[in-house]
Amino acid sequence: MKDQDIKVEKKAHNEGFTYSHPSFGMVKISRGSGLKAPLFGSEIEHGSHVSITVSHAEVTQDLGRNWYFSNGIITEAILSPVQYADLISNPNTEGVPCTIRSTETDGYIKYKPIETVTEHVESVVEEKLSEMNDRVSNIYSDVSSILDKKGALNKSDKESIKQLISKLHADLGSNMDFYQRSHKEALNKQVLEAKSEIEAVVLDAKLKLGERALNNAEAVKLLLNDK
Repeated sequence: MKDQDIKVEKKAHNEGFTYSHPSFGMVKISRGSGLKAPLFGSEIEHGSHVSITVSHAEVTQDLGRNWYFSNGIITEAILSPVQYADLISNPNTEGVPCTIRSTETDGYIKYKPIETVTEHVESVVEEKLSEMNDRVSNIYSDVSSILDKKGALNKSDKESIKQLISKLHADLGSNMDFYQRSHKEALNKQVLEAKSEIEAVVLDAKLKLGERALNNAEAVKLLLNDK
């Protein structure tokens, strides 16, 4: 554990002292919007996000109060609206995915996306269907060979056919049901995130319109006189 003394400076532009220490920090939460981009742990691209920035800090005691200033970013993380809602509403968990945009040691970090859950499930289902098609062809060939034998089917032949059909039934049943459910869950998550993205865009637009209205004297006057 590092045990460092507080650094004290006398700044020329004030009468007080400025204090700094590695344990002094500032945290900032801000909303942003811009070009659509993918985020880690999200199923869609986002045009709006929430940024959490942690910085070093120093404090100046002057004019009877403390003045806090950020002094170099330690890290900045970006979250989608859904991720941010999960973060603040579900404490004491492993946490939620976020996209780290910069750190003190790495500087700006360009995000490298992986395929979404939906894309992954779709690729797996496509692969499984291809395997299933090959398996059906092989089973058809094996069953045909048994049925083409001369004479009546014996007990061993019947058992072989039952095993082949049973295996095909298992593959077409529970396995495909699992991937179908996974695909549905991934699509539902996409819909939820898309709705949240729209709500975030509308909220951002309302806030901007509200700021413009407050900066317009005539608009403020109309609002105050509205009965």
